[in-house]
Amino acid sequence: MATKTYRVLISDKVHEICKTRLEEAGVDVDYRPGLKGNELLEAISKAHGLVVRSATKVTPEVLAAATNLQVVGRAGVGVDNIAVDEATRRGVAVINTPEGNTISAAEHAVGLMMSLSRNIPQACADMKAGNWNRSAFMGTEIRGKTLGVIGLGKIGREVAQRARALQMSVVCYDPLISPSVAESVGAQLLPLDDLLSRADFISLHLPINDRTRGMLNSETLAKCKKGIRIINCARGGVVDESDLLAALESGQVAGAALDVFVEEPPDLASPLVQHPNMVVTPHLGASTEEAQILVAEQIGQFVAEALTQGNLRNTVNMFPIDRQTAQKAQPFLTLCEGIGSLHGQLSDGSPQSLTVEYYGDALEHPTGLLTAGVLTGFLQQAESGRINIVNAPTIAQERGIRVDEMRTTGHEDYNSLVTVTFQSRRDDGTVETRKIAGSIFGENSPRIVRIDGQSCDVIPEGKLLIMWTQDRPGVIGEVATRLGALEVNIAFASYGRNTPGGIAIMVFVLDDKIDEETLEQILALDTVNQAKYASL
Repeated sequence: MATKTYRVLISDKVHEICKTRLEEAGVDVDYRPGLKGNELLEAISKAHGLVVRSATKVTPEVLAAATNLQVVGRAGVGVDNIAVDEATRRGVAVINTPEGNTISAAEHAVGLMMSLSRNIPQACADMKAGNWNRSAFMGTEIRGKTLGVIGLGKIGREVAQRARALQMSVVCYDPLISPSVAESVGAQLLPLDDLLSRADFISLHLPINDRTRGMLNSETLAKCKKGIRIINCARGGVVDESDLLAALESGQVAGAALDVFVEEPPDLASPLVQHPNMVVTPHLGASTEEAQILVAEQIGQFVAEALTQGNLRNTVNMFPIDRQTAQKAQPFLTLCEGIGSLHGQLSDGSPQSLTVEYYGDALEHPTGLLTAGVLTGFLQQAESGRINIVNAPTIAQERGIRVDEMRTTGHEDYNSLVTVTFQSRRDDGTVETRKIAGSIFGENSPRIVRIDGQSCDVIPEGKLLIMWTQDRPGVIGEVATRLGALEVNIAFASYGRNTPGGIAIMVFVLDDKIDEETLEQILALDTVNQAKYASL
């Protein structure tokens, strides 16, 4: 079988090591930095992958044109130039490189702090203008001062460690970390208001979102010491720029250093950029040779692995899946997609809720991935367009389908079991509940083992005729005879019941697809209460 050829478009200036890593993996590379407008739309329509930095805006319009796109790789951390929600809805994984520029960004933040404390840029510019004004640029030592780090992620932790080496006290605010994490880098975790009142310098290391936008504003800046100094190497918009300008003019803020802005480039003639107590740099946090080589190499490798191996690392719109984890989970993922697909074809009415129960060895795998597999199989029966593990949870949420997970360490009958209970509302208002369970036989053989509480043994693939019948002598032969008369060949049969003489479940694996007329003839048999056809 021929190997599929993948094509990746690189539309921003990225170090050539990215192209090299992609080509080493057998990927075709279309390297055209600076593409915009219709040229970008035309190029992206042929691409399976896209690599960008911050210049290319991956808008909903771009994603709509990218009919073959599977992954967007951002050579850097921030993904605010990518319509992540739209990418998710379209089943496109978004990958970044959060560690590649960590040291560069941390060093830049410390450099800006030093520049603020000693007025280095202003003194340099004044001297180059022909002046020698030693007294005009009196500075302050950072030794013994308190640095407030807002956001103690990877970069924030590196800044904190460097500040401690410079004999500063470090306090931090981050609602997502524990005091022990802060203590590990020599910082004290505080509420935000306490940090604001204690810090002499504040360094921001936050993503931009609804919670963090404008975090430093007139209200929070008023809680700071008079003469506070602000450093922002994170994202534009975390600091309210108009409120910062007012605080600089009033003297509440002694100085500020911004590497990022709400709009980039900002208005270079604006009062904020031109303020004498401002240090500004044009988004240089990741602009070191080492960082650019590292993020380019990482994103080339990550995108190549995503396309050629299904290995999703550093995804920002779903859980990451490394190759080894994906390989180990594959039998369970196949099982879960099969169960979801079967539910989608057997159930009537509008979907209401779905509960996935994991037992035993199934818990050794990422259940979030497996539940996404169930949703993928189910939604592929009801939705048009691409449905995969990236967008299935989002689409289910948009459709109002409640999804729950339950975990139990063992099961009395199986070493591993996945049970999916699905509820749907029929047109007459009644609620239908259907339960399908599956297990893994041996190391990698998925099986459907129960349907609506009745035992069976079916590999979740191929063409299935599923019947709920009366348990009485001759029922199997009666159905088989009718199928034979209709020239439908049976490849495999499974029959299960809970009590003699009650309702039984009968599953035939067929060689050929059957139509509605054939299904109606099966339903016409007195012994058949219900019959459904499914293709997995």
